[in-house]
This record gives sequence, C-alpha cells and structure tokens, in this order.
Amino acid sequence: MNRHTPSGRIARAALLSLALIVASPAARADAPSPAPVAALYETRVVPKRHGAKAVVTRWYFWRDSGQVEIRDEHGRTGERWERDPSGKLFYTRLFHQDRAQIEFAPTEFQVVGKSWGKVSMLIEPDSLGTALKMSGTERRAGQSLVRYSGSADGQRIDLRWRADLALPAEIRGDDAHKTTTVRLLRSWPLAQAPQSMTDATALAAYRMIDGADLGDMESDPFVTRVHGQGGYQHTH
Repeated sequence: MNRHTPSGRIARAALLSLALIVASPAARADAPSPAPVAALYETRVVPKRHGAKAVVTRWYFWRDSGQVEIRDEHGRTGERWERDPSGKLFYTRLFHQDRAQIEFAPTEFQVVGKSWGKVSMLIEPDSLGTALKMSGTERRAGQSLVRYSGSADGQRIDLRWRADLALPAEIRGDDAHKTTTVRLLRSWPLAQAPQSMTDATALAAYRMIDGADLGDMESDPFVTRVHGQGGYQHTH
C-alpha cells in the first residue's frame, strides 16, 4: 500500500530525488539551453526494509532559457535555478506557505559544481554515452524513447530519454537500500501549462533570506523549523 505525503524528510527526498547520475562538472557559460517546457513528474521511493511503505510524490517542472523551477504538486515548497548571462547559477529554496525564500549565491556549496545541463535536463547530459551507455530504443504511448543504463555512486541506473523534450521519461535507480523511480506523467509547451512558474511580483513579496546568513539565524523560528526539515539542501 502506497502512502502519499507532502512533507517531512522522506517526502522531500522523494520529491526531488534526482541524484541518480554521477556528479556534474562546473557550469559552463556556453552550455546550450534546451527548449522551454513544463512537465509533471512522479517520484516513487520503495525502501528495501521489510514492511516499509513506498513514498510517492508528484511535482511540477518548468524550464525556460534562463531559469528552472520545481514545485511540489500541493504548492508548498519548491526550488528555483537561474543562470545569468555569464553562466553563473543562482539557487533559491522556495517556501510558498511561509512566503519565504532562501537564496544561495554561486559560491555557496549548494551551487558549486552544478551544471546548467543537469539543472535544466534533470540529468548530467555528459553522462549519456559515457557513464550511461545506450542500450536500445522503444516507443511508449506514441513517443520515441532512447534507453540508457549503467552504474553510478553504488546505484544501477536505467534511463528512458525523451530527446524531443531533452528530459527523462523515466529514471530508475536501484541500490542496496531502496529503489527510486522518477517518471514523466505529462508535458506541455511552457505557454500552455496548467500551472505557471512563480510570478516575479509574487516572489518580490516573499521574505528573502541570504543563505550565507543562515548560521547567524539559529534563533529565527522559521529558519529553525526549516533546518529541522532538511530545507537548506537541494537534492539534485
């Protein structure tokens, strides 16, 4: 029996459990940006402990030429990546219910070493054909998929890739403790998506916290609560 849950450490790990591919190289200013798109994904984490229940979460993904946003289907939390003209990445954790955001600069450890390719395509594109070897093609629901497989960080990885979207149709990661499956449910042209990225005007009204200041804010009730929920970390 599956358990759907929008909060807590396990649910947050399931929401954005995309760290299935080897660590990405530093961001490149000249990295191409794939076409704008919106998508709905489902993540299912099945622990291998006896009696443990699966954790299932759904989340929205939006991508345009210079930013990516992810938000849980209930609209409570999310994250936003922005790339400036020089190629630097800025990362923001969004807490919509609290109308707050925590921003991390390119020099923060949450950002260092991340590439625009992995942020915008949900995997490290350089892993295709290297860490992940092409193993065939197939059609599913009228769509052409390319299959890749391999191993990374102690996991067996199986990927079905939508080249037309530059996004995974499905990623399955299997290790000694759990099986994680990330599956594309729907996709839309960005302008036709049923939900939109968070509006810049709305974000301007959110409380802004500089990630570099978190260590000096241990007495702040919001910061204390978010820290207890693992909310400082992203999970790419």
